[in-house]
Amino acid sequence: MSNKATGIVNWVGSKDVRGRKYWSFRIDTAEAWFRTGSDKPPINKGDSVSFTYEETQYGNQVAIDSIKVTQAETRPSAPQPSGGGGNNREDYWNKKAEDDKIIQKMIQFNHCTNAAINVAKLALEQGILPLGAGSKGNKLDALMAQIATIRNELYDDIDTFNVALVEHHAATGNLIMAAPKAADAGTLNDDDFEDA
Repeated sequence: MSNKATGIVNWVGSKDVRGRKYWSFRIDTAEAWFRTGSDKPPINKGDSVSFTYEETQYGNQVAIDSIKVTQAETRPSAPQPSGGGGNNREDYWNKKAEDDKIIQKMIQFNHCTNAAINVAKLALEQGILPLGAGSKGNKLDALMAQIATIRNELYDDIDTFNVALVEHHAATGNLIMAAPKAADAGTLNDDDFEDA
């Protein structure tokens, strides 16, 4: 039975499993992964899409030809170099600021991957991460999928925190976000944070 879904793509990517690249994506209207197998989906982050999928034992499988981009992400055109050929100090610092954002995202992604590995290792040691029955290869695939899921959740949390921190800095002029001192760490949630 086919299901229909629409939404804005908030993640699209691939992972290599035993020498083959497998593609998947997520949309803002569903808390699920949508897989296209070894076919790269014709979408980008930020695109509005509609598609059909089937729920299988391996997840939500999307027929690549059912994916329709209803509105492509609008990307600003590249800035034109100034009359001096674009080699002035302002261009340099603007490019460096953009490069630094990309490098920071890479560092955050690597950190989230390492943290996810540690969480998965602890969960395995405590016996709370079942990998199912089957061959070592199947168990490795299950473990890699769990690590990717944990990593993506951590990465999404970092993005959410970064947005909140920028908004807090714009509103207060400082970068300190503190929880009330009387709060128990086990009961904290987003509403517990207040301006310092």
